[in-house]
Amino acid sequence: MSGCTTNSKQSYQRGDATCISYTECPNNDDNMNITLCTIEGGQHSWPGATAYEQPTQDIGATEEIWNFFKRFPSRISKEINH
Repeated sequence: MSGCTTNSKQSYQRGDATCISYTECPNNDDNMNITLCTIEGGQHSWPGATAYEQPTQDIGATEEIWNFFKRFPSRISKEINH
């Protein structure tokens, strides 16, 4: 995480999956948490999926992405819903 060096904490750890959240990063004017999730020994596969490459089931990429978008709805979705 370029420039994110202070105020970090492990926000998730299960098996091979670890997420670290940072609260102080350059150009983070809204003071949002920025989270980096890594998979130890991960291959080129989708975490949480079922595939021949046997991706990790310790975290679900689809669920994590959906959680992100639910937190930050776009302006377009706000206009559609009003």
